[in-house]
Amino acid sequence: MNNKGFTLIEISVATGIVLVLISTYLFYFLNFSEYIKSSRDARRISDLEKLYKNLEANLTLGTITLVATKSTDNKRLIFNSSLSSLSPSGDGYVPFISSVKDFRLLSELPRDPLNNKNINNSGTKHSYLYCSDGTRFKLATKFESQEFQKKMNSDGGESPDWYEIGSNLSLCDF
Repeated sequence: MNNKGFTLIEISVATGIVLVLISTYLFYFLNFSEYIKSSRDARRISDLEKLYKNLEANLTLGTITLVATKSTDNKRLIFNSSLSSLSPSGDGYVPFISSVKDFRLLSELPRDPLNNKNINNSGTKHSYLYCSDGTRFKLATKFESQEFQKKMNSDGGESPDWYEIGSNLSLCDF
């Protein structure tokens, strides 16, 4: 007898492989946007923690002096998107460092992954914000992903809409 067909086991294995590939593709594709948002939020946390630690270290070393901000300082954006410099010389940034003798430990100031671009129809913009009274400071940003939204409520700051880090989290409202 000449059998030229597939066995039931071969068809079952092939169907199982196809179903696993389809479900993996659908899972990945449907959550891809949330995955991208989460990765940008993780970078935001990393950037602000790095900037916070470096500001604290440089204040301790006496290599920088904080500049007090006013409520009219254009929402106290750390990076001005019209300028391209990321050096810690203060170019392109709200002047939170009044004298840069030797800004140690940080070769480049961070910039938000979206850097103030509209991300949705509500007009939400993303950037890193800063405020200071001249001796203490606060840094802030907004998150995009659902995964990181909880961190804005539990960061110890006054605003549930912002992720805040700094030497005084009640310093100003963003």
